[in-house]
This record gives sequence, structure tokens and C-alpha cells, in this order.
Amino acid sequence: MKYLIFVILSVLLILTGCHVKNQTTVTTTLTTEERTSTTENTTTEDLGVTPTKEPILPSVISNNMIFQQHKPIRVWGKAESGVIINVKMIRDKDQEVIYSDKVTTGEDGNWLIEFPALEGSFDKYYFVISDLLHEITINDVVVGEVWVAGGQSNMDVELRYIINGRYYLNTANYEHIRIFYQKLTPFDYNNADFSYFPEFDVQDGQWVKAISGDNVANCSGIGYIFALTLYNELNVPVGIINTSKGGSSIHTWMSREIIDKTSEVKSYVQSIGAYKTPSTWNNWRNNKEFWQQNYNQATAMYNHKIAPLTNLNIKGFVWYQGENDCKVPGYYYYALNALIKDYSEKFRTENLPFTIIQLAPRSDITQDFYPDFLLTQHRVVKDHPETRAIIPIHDVDLTWNYGDYYDRQPVHPLDKVPVGTRAAKAMLTLIYNHEIDYLAPEYTHHELIGNEVHIYFNHADSGLQTKNSNKIKMLQVIKKDGSRVNVDGTIQGNKIIITYNNWDEIQFIAYGYAAMNHDANLFNALDVPVVPFKIKLV
Repeated sequence: MKYLIFVILSVLLILTGCHVKNQTTVTTTLTTEERTSTTENTTTEDLGVTPTKEPILPSVISNNMIFQQHKPIRVWGKAESGVIINVKMIRDKDQEVIYSDKVTTGEDGNWLIEFPALEGSFDKYYFVISDLLHEITINDVVVGEVWVAGGQSNMDVELRYIINGRYYLNTANYEHIRIFYQKLTPFDYNNADFSYFPEFDVQDGQWVKAISGDNVANCSGIGYIFALTLYNELNVPVGIINTSKGGSSIHTWMSREIIDKTSEVKSYVQSIGAYKTPSTWNNWRNNKEFWQQNYNQATAMYNHKIAPLTNLNIKGFVWYQGENDCKVPGYYYYALNALIKDYSEKFRTENLPFTIIQLAPRSDITQDFYPDFLLTQHRVVKDHPETRAIIPIHDVDLTWNYGDYYDRQPVHPLDKVPVGTRAAKAMLTLIYNHEIDYLAPEYTHHELIGNEVHIYFNHADSGLQTKNSNKIKMLQVIKKDGSRVNVDGTIQGNKIIITYNNWDEIQFIAYGYAAMNHDANLFNALDVPVVPFKIKLV
């Protein structure tokens, strides 16, 4: 009797055996026998269309990826119409199926499954994505904070080229910092033929872990330092998506929809020949001027490097861009605001957090358009100060002739560590509610009292200070006739006091208002520089 029971139990175990996860990322095609067996056991279930090829996933859904905590987890891809796609999210440490769902692809073959949000942690997960015949496994997935590093060349400068970059290559051993790389084109060619429409996927995208110098060397120097600073403070995994492009104008990062909706932007882009129709698209391929090459057509970089990412939830952007557009600050105000509005909608986040890095000082420019551009960047931040931060960097070392960076010139200062650190600390204050106020002091208001003007600043509760001199440098009054006079200012807590005998002749008070404003030396007690300003006296 005992032997009979043993035989019966053995048979039952064989018939109901458990499936064990294969730790290696694989795409599995089920055999005819396996499919037939599955079909026979689920005759009452709709199995959908039998696929002839496996599902396609975007490269951002791949090994070593990171999902944004506290936002829905979204997995998407392409398959043949009518195919049923199953997605499971499984926790490594206990093999618990955290989420499971399925969806039938529509006529266009696109599919998307959204799971509820998770808290960030150092737990690892894997995903099993399958249809009737195929199974794809995505391994080593974490949940934490995800930021996008965007802009042009100063954001694009790789970690290996920046001052002290070698230290960060040698100390890269961070399992839970994840970097997403992508190329411009297969050969990184500026005048390649770009798509007129948004792409499904980026070029050669891949996630890597920051566990070696080789893995981090090509990351944006600012982006890596930003991610590392957040990681050291937040105690959750952090991801940085590398998506900048040297020499890129803001219009190439904008969608066609938002350009068409913003008349101030569309009219300017049309006036410089960057607004293309299908018949004129990619007709810049023979131009030598970088600002008139195919990658700088309106929407080209958006279609190629941003649109494929928009299904992924993120925390926000670190934005360092504008050298191409600094001569048109009035236009840029509308363009950057429109871009942020559009990205907020595309990434499903009201007022998406943006860290806007001011342009570095320039000794080759004397006209006022450049300081006006710095004021414009700040003006965009002031439109939504609850989710946007301005990062002044006029005090940072301007060394550019360093190492073996391939594009050494003054417009590319290579001391990026303070820039990335300052941007991250600002977000720790603004977005993550850390107690220490690392935001840059900004002019708030002023009072005219007799022959004194009292100028007040926020983010300076512990007072203001000067560096490298007892005097406040680059503090000026601008007369109604346009002439400028340097003046002294006295620091008193969170304000400065300027004494002048004839305020009636003064139209503006300015600080750091010049393209070469490296000498501006007013800081708060945490050594965060005061944002340059130009204020109308009355």
C-alpha cells in the first residue's frame, strides 16, 4: 500500500512539476510539442494570434535597467497584430511574482503593460515577457531614481575627459548606479538621414552598471557626478540616461507638436530654415556649418533620442544647453518653456523637474546678449520655482586646455565635478526635501531708503559672503544713458546695501551682468554663488 501511494505521488509530481527561472537572459522559442501541450491544457482561454516572430522590446527595456520609484512601472514593445503578450515581474531573492498581466496587441502591433509603482530598494527583479511561442527574460532590474542628462557639448563631455575624471574611473564600483548609453547614428555621423517621425527605439541603446572605469568612461561627466551625488545621499539605486549632443540647438530637441503650438518658436525656426517638411527633410546633409547639419533640423534629436524614451517614467532632467541659441535670448525663453511643458506631458509628470545649468563665462563675447541669455535661463526657472532650479557656474574653474579631450576650446571648461555636484545638491533640496538649502541665492526684492538701496536674497538664511576679496565684485549701476558705474555693496545678513548719491539717474542695478563674469564673488554661507541679476530700479 505504501509503495502504491509513493508511485501515485511521484506521478503527480511529474505531471505538475515546477518551472525554475533561468538566470541567464534568453529568448526561448517553444517547441511544437510544448505549444500543443499548452494549448490542450488551456482550451477555454483565448491564446491570440500565433506569432511568426518574437516580440521586439526597446533597448531601454533591457538587462541592468532601472525603473523610477513611486511611479507606475511600464513595459512596452512591438509584436504582430492580435498576439497576446504576457509580462511577469519577479523578485530575485524569493522568486515571488510581484506583478503579472497580459495584453493583446492592436492593429499597429504596439503594446504596453503598466504595473503599480514600487518603493525604491536594493532588491533585484527580473521580467519574463512571452507570447505563445517565445519567452524573453530581462535580468538585474532595480527600482530607484531615474534622471535624464540632456543638452549640448558641455553636458556631452565624457567623464574620462574632465578634470579629476581619472579618479572617478578608478573608483567606479557602484552596482546600483545604472547608466543608459545611446549613439547618435551607427557611425555617429551628424549628416546622416534622420527620421522625420519619432522613432520606436534609440540607436544602440544599452544599460550598464557603474562597476568599472570602462563602464563609466563615456558617460556625461556632469551626468555621472550628478547620479553619484544623489546615490550617496538617497540610499536607493540611481539611473542616468545619457542623451546629449554637442552643437545641438534647442529646436532639435523639441517635438513637432509643441513647435507648431508655439508661434514664437515656429516663426524663428522657420526663419533660419530649420523647420522642415517631408520634401525638404534631411536636405542639410552637405552643409559644413554644424548648426546647419541634419542633426540640427527641428525635431531631429527629439525623434531620435527623446521620443523613444517617453514611455519610461523618470524623475526629471538635468539640462545644460544654449550655446547655440545664446544670441536669441527672447526666443529661447519661449522655446525652453515650451520644451519643458511638452516633456512634462510626454513623460506624464505635471511640471517635470528641471535642473537648468547656466552657461559658463565667455571671454570671446562682449555683447549683452550673453548675460541676457543667463537672465533668460533664470527667468524660465522663476516661472515654476517649485520644480525648477537654476545652477550658476560662473565661479567654476575655466580650464579648458587639459588632457586629451578632442574638442579643447574655451567654450568647453573641463572642471565638471562642481557642476554635477551643485546640480544634484539643488535637487536634494528642491525635489527630495533635504533640510540643507543648497539652492542658489536669488534676488527677491529691493527697497530704496534715502540714498541707499537694500537688495534682498532668498536661500541665504545664514547670510551672504564674498570670496577672494572683501568687496563685492561686478556690482554695477546702469545709468539711463546706458553708461555703467561699479559700486560698492555692504553685506548685512541676507541683503546687500548700495549707497549712491543720485538714484534718479540710475535705471538698473546689475550683478555679474557680463559674458565674462568669472569674477562675480557673492555667495551664501554654503559657498553657493548668487545668481547674476539685472533689476530695474523703479
